[in-house]
Amino acid sequence: MIIGIEYYCGDKLLVGKSLTLNELKTAVNEIFENHDEKGFVAAFCSRYGYKELPYSEGYAAYWIDLDTRCVLVTSYTFPKELDGARVLYFTERGVFEPVYYPGGGVAHNVAYLAICKYDNDEAYYIFHCDESLEVVADDCWDNIELCKEYMPGYNVKWLKHKD
Repeated sequence: MIIGIEYYCGDKLLVGKSLTLNELKTAVNEIFENHDEKGFVAAFCSRYGYKELPYSEGYAAYWIDLDTRCVLVTSYTFPKELDGARVLYFTERGVFEPVYYPGGGVAHNVAYLAICKYDNDEAYYIFHCDESLEVVADDCWDNIELCKEYMPGYNVKWLKHKD
C-alpha cells in the first residue's frame, strides 16, 4: 500500500503493508503521541515497516496531512458502497455544513459528500459523511444533476467513483 505524506517541508510517499482507514488513523495517532511532524516519517516507517519511495505524482491509497494530523481517503480508497447504496460520485475531504442537534448544537461534522443510488430505488441520495466515512445525514433527489447542484455555496468538485 502506498501512503502519501503531505507536509509543508515537502510531500513524501511511503510503501508498506495494507492498512484499513481505521488502522491507519490509529497508527498515526500512536506516532503523534511521542513524535512531532518532523519525526513522524522516520518513526512511522520504523514502527510499521514502511519504506520511503522517491516522490512522484500518482497513486496513493491514503494521504496523511501532517499539519492537521488527518488521514484522507483518495479516489482509490473511497468505498464503493455506503449504507448499502452504490457510490456514483464523491468529494474530496472538505468542510461542509455540519449536522445539528434539534437544540442547535453540532451533532456531526461533515467531511465528505457522496451521491449514491440504491438498486431498488429510483431516487438519488447525497450522503453527508464524517471523517470515518460514516453516513450522518442524507438528502433525496430525483436525478444526479439536482444532486450536483445542491451544494453550490461550497464549490463542490464531484469525482466519479472508479468501479
